[in-house]
Amino acid sequence: MWITWFETLSRIGLFFASVLWVGLPLAWRMLSPDATASGNAPYSPIHLQKWVGMATGLLAMAATGLFVIQILGVGSENLSWPLLQWFVFESELGWMWLARVLMAGLASIFLPKLAVSRWWWVAAITGLLTQISISLVSHTAAHFPGPDVLIDFGHLLGSAIWAGGLLVLATHLHEWHTVSAKRERNGKRGGVRLIRKVTQRFATLGIVGVGLLAASGLSLVALHLPDLGELTKTQYGETLIIKTFLALGAMLLGGVHWLIVPRFLRTPTHAQGFILSIQIETAIVVGVLFLAARLTSLSPGHDAHHVVEASLAGPLKMLSGFILIGGIAALVWQWDKPELNS
Repeated sequence: MWITWFETLSRIGLFFASVLWVGLPLAWRMLSPDATASGNAPYSPIHLQKWVGMATGLLAMAATGLFVIQILGVGSENLSWPLLQWFVFESELGWMWLARVLMAGLASIFLPKLAVSRWWWVAAITGLLTQISISLVSHTAAHFPGPDVLIDFGHLLGSAIWAGGLLVLATHLHEWHTVSAKRERNGKRGGVRLIRKVTQRFATLGIVGVGLLAASGLSLVALHLPDLGELTKTQYGETLIIKTFLALGAMLLGGVHWLIVPRFLRTPTHAQGFILSIQIETAIVVGVLFLAARLTSLSPGHDAHHVVEASLAGPLKMLSGFILIGGIAALVWQWDKPELNS
């Protein structure tokens, strides 16, 4: 029993580390009023840099814990030195473990030495490599090796984009509002105007992230649960239902934040209420991420590969691919836009 829970915790740590590692740098580059500011500038990303540093440490610990549990799965009586060597140096699991630990170690050494203008994209790229390593040994890769692994990667990337943006807003929007209000000639109105602009910019980030999640999520359901009747008969299906309802609630609240609330922001009191609502949405999304990570430790219970042939997997996979390509193109396009110096 303890092995099962240890494996679950390791997978959750691995999932959260990859989301933070990718999402926070991307969100800072997209949303901050001055993404290229120095460490002493009013809008400093120093806290997020520390979070990414902790994510690299969490990744190394979670990857090591998961690898140890997988080795113990063969049974302690069957372990031998040649078998351990094979696990570490010749098995796919061993290569992934070594790659993750090496990547985390290199990131911990070199990221703190980089200038802020370079830090965000180096961190994001190394985080993306970590997400690729997770997708290559996921449930999807085990049962459907080949291009379908891109769907799993798109789901991870969408989670990072959406959650990363919300975490940045939840932890820094109040600071940005306060600093902008002090710097602006018209005082507090400047802070409210900055919140509106940041919210508009987050719309692109959020739509890309949610779109990737929705398209890839439907594709993964079609792959792993072609018979929807199994949703209420397995722990995997029940967890998926709860996760879906929480995600839909967060999306609904996000739609309100994007379409309705900014139009009515007038005073600092309104701004504080809006920031609180963003923090509530962030808490819900963190819960969604927890359940998503929990799903990685549960077996989908595949019946047979041929069942999938009659499902909607094909069209949904095409939709996921189009959104993945379009989402990445939208992010690249937005990176060249001027910063929000309202």
